[in-house]
Amino acid sequence: LRPANSEGDRMTNGGAILLWGAKSQARIVEALLRREGIEKIVLFDHSLMAPDFPTRSHFVSRPEDLRRVLPDCAEAVVCIGGHHGAQRAALSEALRDRFGLALRSVVSPLASVDPEAELGPGVQVLMGACIGIAARIGAFSIVNSNATVDHECQVGKGVHVMGGASIAGGVTIGDHATVGTNATVLPDVIIGPGAQVGAGALVLHEAGPNEVVVGLPARRLRTELPVVDLSVFNAI
Repeated sequence: LRPANSEGDRMTNGGAILLWGAKSQARIVEALLRREGIEKIVLFDHSLMAPDFPTRSHFVSRPEDLRRVLPDCAEAVVCIGGHHGAQRAALSEALRDRFGLALRSVVSPLASVDPEAELGPGVQVLMGACIGIAARIGAFSIVNSNATVDHECQVGKGVHVMGGASIAGGVTIGDHATVGTNATVLPDVIIGPGAQVGAGALVLHEAGPNEVVVGLPARRLRTELPVVDLSVFNAI
């Protein structure tokens, strides 16, 4: 398959935005895009026969159907949340590298992002989220509703900070890690790549790579390696 036309050509022609996924994360992203006045949206989800929510966006579920509409797309957002950060990052990079799609960031107007904060491409910052001074949010990361990422935090790519989580100042979060709903990470703590912090956990000390930590205070439960499956993408 020949890659679609260049990003610049398609942007000039008003290309559509592809949302990879048609479940709750896609519903939020679609709503924010609609509020920006964007009408050309394509939803793709191979696991569904129809989107999980009411929508007027064009929906496709088969790779061959996505193949036909990709030349009309200029940008993409991979709408996969939870502890699937490695998958979200891999799909985002594949859509960029193979099809030349720009990776669109979606930031709610109801979020607070300090002017000195740095957001990578393809991030999603949802309603009520707060990003502090000199914080850095890596590519393809999600900061969910009412989550706080305080000053000088370093957040890697493909991270998901779930709703209501509180990340104190100076925290480092490695690529593809997940911080669960209402969890708290104390200042200067390091969350290793691929680590998963359970909902409501209080993290006082470092969480190692791929460790799952839970509880008050957080303790190691197990190690869980990230899973990346590009078989559907490779069928396009």
